[in-house]
Amino acid sequence: MEAKALFENLCPNCGGEINDGRLRIKNPCSVCLPREIVLNDFFALVEEVKRNLTREGEYDVVYRVIRGLKEFSSFFERLVGNKPWSAQRTWAKRLFLGKSFSIVAPTGVGKSLFGVVFGLYAAERGKRVYIVVPTSTLVKQTLDRARELLDRDYIVGFHSGMKRKEKEEALDRIGKGDFRFLVTTSNFLARRFDLLEGKRFDLVYVDDVDAFLKASRNIDRVLRLLGFTDEVIQSAYELVIEKFRLLRGRGDPQKVERLTKKIERFKERHEVGQLIVASATGTARGARVKLFRELLDFEVGSTRANLRNVVNAFAPLEGVEQVVEFVKRLGTGGIVFVSTAYGEPYIDAIVEALEKEGIRAASGKGAEAVKNLDAFARGEVDVLVGSAYYYGTLVRGIDLPQRVRYTVFYGVPRFKFGLDLEGITPGRLAFLLDILYDIVEDRKLRVISNRLRRYGRDEDVEEAKKTVQELLSRSEVVKKLKVHPDIIVEEEEDGLKIIIPDYKTYVQGSGRASRMYAGGIT
Repeated sequence: MEAKALFENLCPNCGGEINDGRLRIKNPCSVCLPREIVLNDFFALVEEVKRNLTREGEYDVVYRVIRGLKEFSSFFERLVGNKPWSAQRTWAKRLFLGKSFSIVAPTGVGKSLFGVVFGLYAAERGKRVYIVVPTSTLVKQTLDRARELLDRDYIVGFHSGMKRKEKEEALDRIGKGDFRFLVTTSNFLARRFDLLEGKRFDLVYVDDVDAFLKASRNIDRVLRLLGFTDEVIQSAYELVIEKFRLLRGRGDPQKVERLTKKIERFKERHEVGQLIVASATGTARGARVKLFRELLDFEVGSTRANLRNVVNAFAPLEGVEQVVEFVKRLGTGGIVFVSTAYGEPYIDAIVEALEKEGIRAASGKGAEAVKNLDAFARGEVDVLVGSAYYYGTLVRGIDLPQRVRYTVFYGVPRFKFGLDLEGITPGRLAFLLDILYDIVEDRKLRVISNRLRRYGRDEDVEEAKKTVQELLSRSEVVKKLKVHPDIIVEEEEDGLKIIIPDYKTYVQGSGRASRMYAGGIT
């Protein structure tokens, strides 16, 4: 093929000079591959090029990745019944490249399915895999799905719904390391780490980073399971802090260089596993999250995504009877989320009202949740009713595209807190600072808010709390706050209460009705 241009450092094998004609037909340079090879099938092309190379180079990596992708795609199709879609193939390529990474994508696009299938693919090849999910319900669903796809004795899991004997057997096998594919909750990782300590995993898949980070030390625990020592984790944390200090002009560049080289030497001398962190929101904050960047070369980022097939509709709240009317019109396959403003009594009242109309309704709260969810999956229950709580079983613990057709929210999901700001998260504090900026227009509030979102350190949280409390002590600020369109201020017996919308719970909850499956998106 006639060459029209030469490019330096672009040969995929030697990294040297190559012409545009060679690049167009996906060949290395003429020195690495004297004879041009043209084939329509990309994998066949890669194999033929590999056989005819005159010298070794980086093309070995291309060959390994493409061969792995072909094997995984066949494995995926054999288990699932259809080929992985483009995003899932991209995630697989990253794993074959030996990378750790985050998957930030909306609910229902196949993140969890990918984690299960690739985990089974790795386990079949002798690797040890650990899948961490937020709820016991999801542990059960993940185990059921894994065993349905590939019935293997090496699949082990632990969840609260297991019988006593099953729990004892699972704990015994986990302690002995008698597994290759393990599924537990992030809470199990925090509370029973003694059973996992000392075991090295080739792949850890964290499904839902938000729940995982409720215990920030889970980051350290997972890094240890991947093969990092306490010493190198501490060095990485010191590096994170020193980089923060450099941004403020107080850091030591030599210390940063020294710590960076120490971490690089460790990774060169030790084989460490890979980590995938999946999230629908990508809002992980705090200094310890930066350990992923220093040790595994990735960050939990954020994205805007519109891959949802949900019609959003609103009606003024008129009472429990209104929910019954909606369910009658929409039919089976629904989930009703009750705002925390109304609480558990309303969950029971809605279930009772639905049952009176002959609708098979069940509660999604507490110990009843797992049993009722199974009945719902089998079609024995028409509607589930539970709390609109971000970490609730129904909000995050359901992946049933064949059953969930719609969701109904009884009241707007929301957060409520007093002037002491007890229990408020850095993200909600930042939201409140943005609201207050609209009122007082002090640029300092923007600075604190951005710092809070970026770092989320204890000192940033304390500074933000003091700033918010000082502003809320001013009557003129509270007066303007009461008429702000994005917030509600209520006077209660024990003082002023601030209410802000919980949009994440709405996105997660409504996302139960929009899931990726072989035929598209529900």
